Amino acid sequence: LLLPEIATVARIAPSDDESFAASARELAVSRYLSVKGAPVVGPSDAMPSTPFVEEGMTVTLWPHIDHVQADYDDHKEVARAADALRRVHDALADYPGELPSYAERIEECAALLRRPDALPDVAAEDRTFLMRTYERLSSALGAFDIRYVPIHGDAHMGNVFITPSGPLWTDFETACLGPREWDASGVPHLPAFKPLDSRLYAVMSEMRSVCVVVWCSALSADPEKRAAAEYQLARLRAGRGAPTAPY
Repeated sequence: LLLPEIATVARIAPSDDESFAASARELAVSRYLSVKGAPVVGPSDAMPSTPFVEEGMTVTLWPHIDHVQADYDDHKEVARAADALRRVHDALADYPGELPSYAERIEECAALLRRPDALPDVAAEDRTFLMRTYERLSSALGAFDIRYVPIHGDAHMGNVFITPSGPLWTDFETACLGPREWDASGVPHLPAFKPLDSRLYAVMSEMRSVCVVVWCSALSADPEKRAAAEYQLARLRAGRGAPTAPY
């Protein structure tokens, strides 16, 4: 919700405990990164340290930033966004707050696949394929000694603003602890993330595609989300599971 008279964007979410906690995490992480000079959109100066509840909704305030959104076809912008994300990783490395595990969101996707009443637009054979792919990838992850560090958690080109002064990362409600390869798989410009475990990256790319299919299928009433789910499912079936399109 844009408030043009004060150049402020009010972000609104449900007021349940989970949504409130995510908004509070986004505020804390974004403010921490902004203070450290990382390329992010920090909260409005008028925003208190915690979200407030108004008419049953959780509200946070953010500055209105003139920007455009880059897409995966603009390779120069992807490279710039990846470089900015690496700077975010570096600034976030010593974040002192509590963060959940990245694995929680992956397991949420698996839980939806297991529920027969969820994702009604996913065909039975596709659901079986996705569940088997998830199980294969989960087993593969067990072979890695994963280093858990603070990451964005939902890094993709829809969560970065392209501004005249450079890319600015947003939407840190999914900030979590996990491997940087998870973020890198959403912004595929690998030179920005060296050193990087290429084998772990490959697994993360496939796992992210599984999650994108689930996330977008849950919002299939939106034609763009439905198209993104179909695109990622086709890539997985072709053995090319890496998120190289917006979602």
